[in-house]
Amino acid sequence: MDLHRHAAFSRHWRRSPPLQAMVQAYLGIEPDEEPEPLTPETEEDALRHFVSMFAAAGGNVN
Repeated sequence: MDLHRHAAFSRHWRRSPPLQAMVQAYLGIEPDEEPEPLTPETEEDALRHFVSMFAAAGGNVN
């Protein structure tokens, strides 16, 4: 998965959350903490973290 695809998944999941988040909302289960909104800087930090974790797991980053 490249960074552009990861960013696209992140945008998609913000608009259409995964099933777990939808079920939690339906049942009224509050998440442990509210995630901070993504700004261009925090999204860049998240992508940098993703790349470092991917590389640490033995993946190639081009």
